[in-house]
Amino acid sequence: MAHDTKHADKTRPEAFAGSAPGGAFDSAEGAFWRGQYEREAYFQSGMTWDDYEPAYRYGYDWHHRYPDRKFEDFEHDMGNDWDKFKAKSRLKWEHAKHAVRAAWDRAVHGKKDAKQH
Repeated sequence: MAHDTKHADKTRPEAFAGSAPGGAFDSAEGAFWRGQYEREAYFQSGMTWDDYEPAYRYGYDWHHRYPDRKFEDFEHDMGNDWDKFKAKSRLKWEHAKHAVRAAWDRAVHGKKDAKQH
């Protein structure tokens, strides 16, 4: 059953379930993080791309909807709603938040200017 994004409450995590092509988390960003996630300081051995991808998407999607706000403004809310969004990711919020923050920061600084972690 298709998700009705036209009438979705954009403040709820369910509204972030899929980014439109060219949106905050497009295929180029997915490719960047897929090639990078195992090099990140927060990477946990035994976890896979399927564990980290939802966290990167989550950070990008939240930032895309609130581009003029800070990560800290939403960190608590994102943590509360992570279990609703994470799909099959095995990451608990205390670990996922680092990837979420990395995606948020990359979105803030732009694809070219983002500092590498």
